[in-house]
Amino acid sequence: MLDAINVTTGIALDPAPATPASLIRVVPNPLMRSGSIAVTVPGDARAHVRLRLYDVAGRFKRLVHDAPMVPGSHTIAFDAVAGGTGTLGPGVYFLRAEIDGKQVGVVRAVVSR
Repeated sequence: MLDAINVTTGIALDPAPATPASLIRVVPNPLMRSGSIAVTVPGDARAHVRLRLYDVAGRFKRLVHDAPMVPGSHTIAFDAVAGGTGTLGPGVYFLRAEIDGKQVGVVRAVVSR
């Protein structure tokens, strides 16, 4: 969908791409025990979404989501205590989001106790 036309040339302009902040966010942030991850999948076709969590040293901590999703807004439950790889200690983590193998954003997630 084209929303704008350049008045000088009359050529239609592509809309601005979604920013990483609009594609993914952690709620609440900071979180104590659990929260959710809001993910927006752009476009009009299913896309593979992968969310990985890393600590501040860049060590992989957890695979949060790894599956296809339809376009639109989604909410993924996030539990800092459960998750298959043990409890996350208090601290700062980074959630890396990929859609169809391309990194679309990294957001900070703070876990407190």
